[in-house]
Amino acid sequence: MKSGFKKLEESIPHRVDLSLEFLVSRPKYETLFRQEEVQFCKNLMKKYNL
Repeated sequence: MKSGFKKLEESIPHRVDLSLEFLVSRPKYETLFRQEEVQFCKNLMKKYNL
């Protein structure tokens, strides 16, 4: 996990919705990435109910 993501994760409230991982997990952008990357990001976003 990148340090930038950790910074977004640490703030209160969490702002992981501003991360690249959030965008990769969106249907609009998922075709631009490998399936493994998309799945990783989707799993990460599930932790935050996004």
